[in-house]
Amino acid sequence: MDTIRDNKSFLIVLFLISAILIISGSFFDLSFSEMVFVENQWFSVLMEAICFIPIYLPITLFFFLLSVKCKKTWQTWLFVILTALSVSVVVTVGFSYVHKRGIFKWLSFPVYFPLEFLVFLFLSEKMRRHHMFMKDSVFSGLLIISIAGIMYLLYELAVVHLLKALAGRPRYSEILMDGTLYFVPWFDFSGQGGSSFPSGHTAQSCGIMLLLLIPLIFPEKALRRPLYSVISVLWVLITSFTRIIVGKHFLSDTGFAILIMEIGLMLLFVFSEKIKKRIDGSAYIHL
Repeated sequence: MDTIRDNKSFLIVLFLISAILIISGSFFDLSFSEMVFVENQWFSVLMEAICFIPIYLPITLFFFLLSVKCKKTWQTWLFVILTALSVSVVVTVGFSYVHKRGIFKWLSFPVYFPLEFLVFLFLSEKMRRHHMFMKDSVFSGLLIISIAGIMYLLYELAVVHLLKALAGRPRYSEILMDGTLYFVPWFDFSGQGGSSFPSGHTAQSCGIMLLLLIPLIFPEKALRRPLYSVISVLWVLITSFTRIIVGKHFLSDTGFAILIMEIGLMLLFVFSEKIKKRIDGSAYIHL
């Protein structure tokens, strides 16, 4: 609970942002989308391609840490390959968003995925060699962050996609294209088969808030907490509004996504505190 108290101001600001978006959306969801909609606006497409990266990075970090501590050559290379593969998949997904929006049309999946994988394989092995003698305390701390991050991702996938299936709210862009779909407020689970509520990209952008675990795991970084808080708020807010601009979500969709992930973050703080007390200074994996 100490971490929640340390981040009280950040959590209050985040709650106010989500409340403002939800309340505003209850009255102005449709009119606001009509006002700001710009199909395939370039900056919004760029954010769509990169906003989710932070929430998937803990998977890459987890595999990388295992590669560093492995003693057997075949196990080391297995985790180096998994490290490169995991980050390649994330980057490829990002490429796919800009590709389908008409950017980099000339660059096809069969071409860029193998190139990405080879580049990241080289970088993964180089970084592994550089960190072969990582201190156990650093390894332990990074391991906690990676495990917590993976749990945060699983929480997001479960809660957000369950709500999407239950709500079935159509996106604004879908309403414009399909005459059979119609706008409904967020509290009307019309079951039209859409996936607007809540915003998945906004929820995944909240992965940037894993930065706030750093001062918990590494107390010497506590002075950077305000910086991490500002970066997190800006990243999430920018993502939220770019999702509305391109017609993929409404105000309330993004507000609920933020609220859901804030609840998950507080649970993550509690979990991380407990696991840190258990394995701090002794988290050494023998493989």
